[in-house]
Amino acid sequence: MGKSILFGVIAFGFCTGMLAQKTNGEYINYEDLALRDARYEQTMVMLNDEDERDYWKDQKKYENDLRRLNQNDYHSYMTVKSHAHSLHAKHCSSLCNHRDLYFKFIKHYTSYLDFDSSQYTTHYLYTGIPY
Repeated sequence: MGKSILFGVIAFGFCTGMLAQKTNGEYINYEDLALRDARYEQTMVMLNDEDERDYWKDQKKYENDLRRLNQNDYHSYMTVKSHAHSLHAKHCSSLCNHRDLYFKFIKHYTSYLDFDSSQYTTHYLYTGIPY
């Protein structure tokens, strides 16, 4: 009986695009990953423009690859990341010390927002618990 419940939870994750299997058999929660990436981007301190350009180039490539591999995972990732950046922007001030490239790329995330999922995503951002 326990195996069927575990299978149902795993199947639900695959259907909703929240989990994807890595090659070593572990699972990735794309919503957690998006939140972690957004927090990193909001607090990162780059020493020079070249390092920052490299970061954003790599990030864009990762997101494009994810979109090509799995639309559901991409949507889960981008929705949470977009909301995280939007919430940060509401409280951001000159004390954040963001560089120009940060603002350029954040426009991409804030334009992705899917307002139909805002209640779900906001709940997830504050609690870490999807419902």
